[in-house]
Order: sequence, then C-alpha cells, then structure tokens
Amino acid sequence: MARRSRRVGAVVALAALGVMLWASSAAAHANLEESSPAPGAALEVPPRDIVLRFDEAVDIGTGAITLYDGSRSSVKLPKPQHGESDKVVQVAVPPLPDGGYVVVWRVTSADGHPIGAAFTFTVGAAAGPDAGALAGLLRGGGADRSVGIAAGVARAAGFASIALLVGGALFVAWLWPAGRERRSVRRVLMAAWAAGLVATVAGIGLQGANAVGGPLADAFTPSVWADVLATRFGRWWALRAVLYVLVGIAAVVTARRARPIGPGGRRALAAAGVAVSVLVALTVAMPGHAASGLHPAVGVAADIVHILAMSVWVGGLALLALRLRDDAEGRLVAVVRFSSAALLAVVALAASGGVQAWRQVATPDALTATTYGRLLLVKLGVVAVLLLVAA
Repeated sequence: MARRSRRVGAVVALAALGVMLWASSAAAHANLEESSPAPGAALEVPPRDIVLRFDEAVDIGTGAITLYDGSRSSVKLPKPQHGESDKVVQVAVPPLPDGGYVVVWRVTSADGHPIGAAFTFTVGAAAGPDAGALAGLLRGGGADRSVGIAAGVARAAGFASIALLVGGALFVAWLWPAGRERRSVRRVLMAAWAAGLVATVAGIGLQGANAVGGPLADAFTPSVWADVLATRFGRWWALRAVLYVLVGIAAVVTARRARPIGPGGRRALAAAGVAVSVLVALTVAMPGHAASGLHPAVGVAADIVHILAMSVWVGGLALLALRLRDDAEGRLVAVVRFSSAALLAVVALAASGGVQAWRQVATPDALTATTYGRLLLVKLGVVAVLLLVAA
C-alpha cells in the first residue's frame, strides 16, 4: 500500500511539473489588429509601405515581411523596421506594377514564440492571387517541424535545468550541508548545469531558425544568430548562458580550494547563489509576457517569485529523494524541514500564479474562451489534486 501511494504521488508530481512547463508557454500570443494595405484590398495605386499593427510589442528579423507577386516571385524589400512603437512593423515598398500580391509576415511575440500569417491585395484592375498560391506560400513560410520540436525540447530542458540547479543548490545549502560531499549530489547538479548551458545556447539558434521560418540548418547561421541577439529574447538568453558559464567557473574554483570554506565564506557563497538564482529567473521573465502588458513591473516580480518557488519545490524534491536514499539517519529531519520549505513554495506559487493569471486573463469570460484560460483551469485542478495527495 505504501509503495502504491508513493507511485501515485510520483505520477501526480510529474503531471504537475508537466502542466507547469506547458502552461509557461501557453500565454496568449500577439494578434494582428490592423494592416495597411488591408487584407483583400483593391488599390488603384501601389502602396508606399506595408504596415502591421499588433496588440502588443513584437520582435522582428530580416524576413519579418515578405512580398510575393502573382507569379510567386519575391519582391525585393529593405529590412523591416518598427514604426512609432514596438507594436508596429513596417517596410518601404518599391513601385509595383499592376497585379496581385501576397504579404507573408512572421514576427516574434512577447512570449518568445514566432507567429505569422499572410494576406493578399491587388493593384490596378488585376485579379488577386488564387487560393492555391496563398496556401502554398503559407506552407512555405513556416519553419521545419524539426525546428519547432527542437526549440520546444530546448525550452523544456532549460526550465528543468533551472528547477534542478537552483532548487537543488538551495536544498543543499540550507537543508543538507553534508550533501556537498556526496558524489551523487555533485553529479546531479553538474548534469543540470550542463543541460541548462547546452539548452540555452541551442535555444538561441533554434529561436532564430524558427523566427525566420527556415530549416534546422539556419540555427547555425551567423546572420540568424545576429538577428536573434538583437532581440529582447536573444539578449536575455545570452545573459543566461553567461551566468551558467560563471557558475561553472565558480564551481571549479571552489572545488580546487585546498582549504575548507569557513562560515563567512559559506555565507558569501549562499548570498551569491541567491543573487545568481534571481538573475537566472529574470532571464526567463524578461523575454516573456511578464515584461509586457498590464503592470509589467508587477509581472516581472511575480514571474521571478514563481520561477524560484517552482525551483525550490521541484528541485528540492529531486535532492530530497537523493537524501532519502543516501542518508538513512537524517530521513525524518529532511522530510520535516523540506515540508516546511515546500509549503512556503506552494503558497508563493499560488500567489504569484494568481497575479499572472489576473494580468493575462483580465476578464472571467477569458477563462473558458481562450486556450490560456482553459489551460489555467487545468493547472489549478492538477495543483489541487497534488495538494490533496500531499495532505
């Protein structure tokens, strides 16, 4: 019976983690509010610019707007630019002869996810592009499926790494100081560090390939990297990679010290660890919806609390499992002490999640009318079940 209860608890915990990781990427994307020319417009004179207006700030790359003529040949355009705000994307258009045209656009939403679509317009008395041409251009305007899958894996690995590295390190520092000398603990934390660094670096290139709608090979193209690093997503993910490198260097230097670290040194390391943890959480919050929309400062603060609380809970559970296996004498103390920390983490998760839900959902109707709202209800149900199991 006890074994079955443990299995049920493990399954529920894994389900909760999966929903949390899924929900982190399910926030509403940007929506195109207006375009000039308008979709399907019949113009007597060619447009001087193509202008797209979104309901939130978006990032753009070289191929944010592509124009095709009726023969599906691309019209050479300069690099798109932001207009009067980051919600507006525009590009100058050369003189166009009469004919039908297709605008294919692809930008990156505030949550870091590329979005795109297409529309047509005509100049003069020409007929517009047929539905087959439009469908073909739309199919060609998206990234390879392998790019989307790889980018999703990189994001999931990044979240898991943060949870395990931050939560595990805090567990060892506060609840299991002797765990520093355990080889199993060092292996777990080193694996989390390595996975996080690889996922972060790979995620930057994959984001670029996804943003331009290209094949997997574009993830290794310098120009694509340059476009990504010029965006908010790229800058914050690059900072996370730098933080991982610094953590690795600090770990090597600390491990090679001939003398043991005294109480003052341990306190300094703990303070530095907390500061780095907050910065890592900031690199997750800033490229996402937390930094845009209603009260962004509140959103960023809530996101940092949410990420750190999730890390304390999930990463702490992983290290607690190691301690229960390797430290028979301290099992009861470990469980009791971690239960107190986990309770605070769950309260912080609920409070910060509530703040983000209020910012994103905005109206009660959106709970059932939007994908984010429905997923939020599922997430709340899983957490409620998890709390019942814990009780």
